[in-house]
Amino acid sequence: MKKVWDYLIKTPMLLVFIAISVIFAFPALGASAELDRYAIITAIGVDKGETEGNFDVSLLMFVPIAEQTFTENYKVVSAEGRTLTEAINLVGLHVGRKVGLSHVKTIVLNEEIIHEDVINILDFLGKRRTVASSSKIITTNATAKEFLTSVEKLDTDSAIKVSELVNYNHDYIYAYDSTIELFFKRMFGPTQTALVPYLKLEEPENEGVAAVAATDSQTGGQGDSQGQGQQAPKEILNDGDAYLFKDNKAIVLLDSKQVEDINMVCGVYKEGSIEIENFTDGEYNDAKLSFEIFDNTVRNRIVYQNGRPIFCIDLTLVLNLAEAVNKDNTVKENVEFKNLSDTMIQAIEKRVREKFANAIGIMRENNADIGNFYTLMYNSDRVKFMKFLENLENADNYLNEMVFKMSLKVTSK
Repeated sequence: MKKVWDYLIKTPMLLVFIAISVIFAFPALGASAELDRYAIITAIGVDKGETEGNFDVSLLMFVPIAEQTFTENYKVVSAEGRTLTEAINLVGLHVGRKVGLSHVKTIVLNEEIIHEDVINILDFLGKRRTVASSSKIITTNATAKEFLTSVEKLDTDSAIKVSELVNYNHDYIYAYDSTIELFFKRMFGPTQTALVPYLKLEEPENEGVAAVAATDSQTGGQGDSQGQGQQAPKEILNDGDAYLFKDNKAIVLLDSKQVEDINMVCGVYKEGSIEIENFTDGEYNDAKLSFEIFDNTVRNRIVYQNGRPIFCIDLTLVLNLAEAVNKDNTVKENVEFKNLSDTMIQAIEKRVREKFANAIGIMRENNADIGNFYTLMYNSDRVKFMKFLENLENADNYLNEMVFKMSLKVTSK
């Protein structure tokens, strides 16, 4: 025993370790698990409350249950309060746990609430409730509570997660992506514009990803696979539509074709396709051609002529003919190995220039600089750009006073 004490005295760090273990380790063994004290929230939805000025907050909660299945269990809990803080705290009372939002991946805003100032809502969630800046923002035609109820069924019964439906938006030319971080950068930047994805909740007969009811195995054998005695769940559709926000509120809903045109100009896409209608040459008769995009390069140049900026966009597209359907609905074989003819390239250039003109028209009509041209021109030549703005009667109307030009190069893979 004496040797042990001598050893301990010679190694004081060991005594410190033993003291820390006694003070902290044993109390920790008797403490309750984090899951018993905190609710795991994966999505949050905000609606207007039934009482004027109130908020109705709905939280999609992951419920950990020990079972030998590959499904996850979720539950939607809602509460109304005079403030967001009160509503979230009431949700905590309903579930008997503290509400932490650090695991939130999706923020759902009802279509009714987005036409007012939404910055306060997102600022509260991001700064005071520590929602991750990478959390996706989406808008919907249904109430956020109804939307999350469908999300609950989709996340529980399917391998497809709603967060994944939005997460891959930035890859495709016909869709858009928005996070809290990106939204704040655009809203507090000089353009004060942003796009936010719009997901619809529709009846089951429409095409889309269905949030089906629980099966017999999940309900203990009660009812059939369609959820006997229950209302058929609605389907969540991501068509690529997006709401255009300006000055902190939504001003117009853009369909997927308009979003595609804007993405074409801005170059914010990795994959997608370009369709040509009514194409005729020596081989095709009134055909519909679909070209797959393999790569794209967008370079911008700004020159000034008589004090007016000329914004030049140099676009290079690498395409492959993926599908060709003639007027008689016959499909050409091995089109993926076919080089693009001069006639095809001319048709593609015409189509891309139409999309370019449509995108600029949308921005000018709504006086919304979605392409962030302000920042690009400011960084290119600050003195000339500021002088250009000073000579305008209305500096906010600079998009209509600019000249846009595009040079296009199309190659085949």
